Amino acid sequence: MGDLLNTLSVYTVLIPLVTGLALWKFQEGNARIMLALIAFASFTSIYPEFYPINKPLIYNLYIIMDVLCWSLMLYRSSSINLVRYIILSLLMSFMAFYIWYVSGHENINHRFYHDFVCLDNVLQVMCVLLFFYEKYESEKILNLEKEPMFWFCLAILLYAPCTYLRFALYSSNTYLNAFHSIMNVLLYMMITVGFTVKFSITKSMKQWIKPY
Repeated sequence: MGDLLNTLSVYTVLIPLVTGLALWKFQEGNARIMLALIAFASFTSIYPEFYPINKPLIYNLYIIMDVLCWSLMLYRSSSINLVRYIILSLLMSFMAFYIWYVSGHENINHRFYHDFVCLDNVLQVMCVLLFFYEKYESEKILNLEKEPMFWFCLAILLYAPCTYLRFALYSSNTYLNAFHSIMNVLLYMMITVGFTVKFSITKSMKQWIKPY
């Protein structure tokens, strides 16, 4: 059962990737940034299954990509200067700490820095909570489910705490690993929903059928 869940966790990333590419014309700016992250996540998940030699390097690079893409999406989603300043400050602090830490330890292609995954998760949850708080304060919550960022942020709000536990404990606990695999699948399913919310039959007809 654990092997099945792990396989699903690895290959489910292809669902949002294919969906996002198929509906590319309907994706707004943040959704396209997320699609770029999903494309990199697909490579990160699947490539090591066949060529495990460079796994630490690939995983460590994904941490940087994840932080950059989420920072950019959340920065673009905010209209409050203070929130934007907080996001930029957290990003620069993370990058500075990452560079300092890596320069004084093993090369990034020798060890997977799982502790930075935990830090990334904490920062993501903090910024996502700022996103929801800003929407609540601005009273723009009636049709929030029609915005891709709502689904992306909700997905990370559910996924990040589980991932934090998984890598903070960094154990071979079978139940924790299985639960993490389930949350990984849920993450990709919710991101897939985010890629579809701007799509409609009417819009697709206008896009692909030209009137005579």
